[in-house]
Amino acid sequence: MLDLLARAAFDVVFLDYQLNGSTGLDWLRRVRASGCSTPVVMLTGQGNEQIAVELMKAGATDYLAKVLLTPETLGHVLRNALHIGALEQQALLAKEARRDEEISRRFVAIQEEERRQLAAELHDRASPNLSALAINLGLIADTLPEHAAGKFADLLDDSYALLNDTIASIRAISADFRSPLLDYAGFWPALESYAQQFSRRTGITVHAEKSGLDAQLLPDIETNLFRIAQQALTNCAEHSLAQTVYIDYAKNADSIELAISDDGVGFDTEALPPAGSATDHGLATMRERADFIGGRFSLETRPGRGTRIAVTIPAARAFGEPATPL
Repeated sequence: MLDLLARAAFDVVFLDYQLNGSTGLDWLRRVRASGCSTPVVMLTGQGNEQIAVELMKAGATDYLAKVLLTPETLGHVLRNALHIGALEQQALLAKEARRDEEISRRFVAIQEEERRQLAAELHDRASPNLSALAINLGLIADTLPEHAAGKFADLLDDSYALLNDTIASIRAISADFRSPLLDYAGFWPALESYAQQFSRRTGITVHAEKSGLDAQLLPDIETNLFRIAQQALTNCAEHSLAQTVYIDYAKNADSIELAISDDGVGFDTEALPPAGSATDHGLATMRERADFIGGRFSLETRPGRGTRIAVTIPAARAFGEPATPL
């Protein structure tokens, strides 16, 4: 019987308590030990409360005394077993979903911690070393004879420029990995700072406005919103040819919305490559991040009309309270 249950799917199993050489209770225990969760209804010769208790403890869905077996009682027990089986399946799926969500949360937390450590290494070690190198170059330039200083002036100036550009690049990369403000001040100050750096780096004007929000959201919500905003701004710089970007962060009646729009060239959504491909502009990742935090991702764009992406999250979810998904 165990082989049959392993090979095929059944809605309900009816098992007789009296079997040759063993009891239905023994088989029931083997069935449950094998991991099979199919509803099992045990048929007994007579109603016995002690046996019934043992059957239920062993994992029986229901039991029916043969002396009470009629089409009506059989139908009732069958419907009850199917109903319980459906509820148990739903509970199992919900448990697996919670487990998958917890694994995802741990993965994201580990990823963010690695980003934080790498950003700290770049900021605390590489940048100071490069700054010290720039100071050494200055000292060398000051000690050179006048005729030598003139000879190497262009080379020294070029070296200074390269060092300063490298220091600025490392700081930008460090901020991309993990903005310290995200940990110490929260999402909005971190995003404002990042937007300012983005504007200086790209020449694109950024207008950032916040309304109706004073308290910080849950850390995982803020982290994922920040990553979505980073990707959206990267898309603006690389694809939109935009002159201006607008960031709106607002609390509505029962939701939180982050919207990023630009006045760029827009694009035809029908012409997008498959989700997850190297050229999908990170849209699949942004959508997945929004789903991960219980939000809804939306994209509005047309050729020549700019692009607007938005993430909407139930306010209760964002602040750590039970909420109904949007």
